[in-house]
Amino acid sequence: MIVGLAGIVQQPLLIVASPLLVGLFLLAPPVGIYRHDEIPKELTHVHLGAVPIENVGGASAAFRIVLVNDGAVVAENFRIRLLVPVSIVPAAASDRLLGQLHVGSLGTHWFTETAYSATAITFRAGRAEDAGSVVCEPRTRTDLLDLLLPAQRAPFNLRLDYQVNGGNVSATLAQVALGST
Repeated sequence: MIVGLAGIVQQPLLIVASPLLVGLFLLAPPVGIYRHDEIPKELTHVHLGAVPIENVGGASAAFRIVLVNDGAVVAENFRIRLLVPVSIVPAAASDRLLGQLHVGSLGTHWFTETAYSATAITFRAGRAEDAGSVVCEPRTRTDLLDLLLPAQRAPFNLRLDYQVNGGNVSATLAQVALGST
């Protein structure tokens, strides 16, 4: 572009100076809107756990889903997607999966989507600067929700896939174990 511009304005000296100008643009420090922090964000690692609880309904298995932050950084602005296959909870019963929500609110932080093969329970923590956002302090366990499953033949050992990503949380694909006592 510089060589083309030098030909238009008929300045051969600009052609000679073009490597210097290109170097200046490529190596110049970022200014204005291009300025940003070069230090990468410190990430934390979180995972889900499940604790069996007594269900007041009596006919179903209930588990308290907890978020464990193993890192030294506050977890914020992350998302969790928990998949419950239709072999465990039929699509018609997926609206009764969520028991008590311990953090956040339905429609703001919690969402459920049912598809042919699974029901996805999605949690969005929100940005730290937003009102009502959810954070998980370092080296703590945070109760998220009570998950209500239809009656299972005992003893059972179920594994639900989940994904955690976004914010300052390292991306995780794992399983949470739900077992009978």
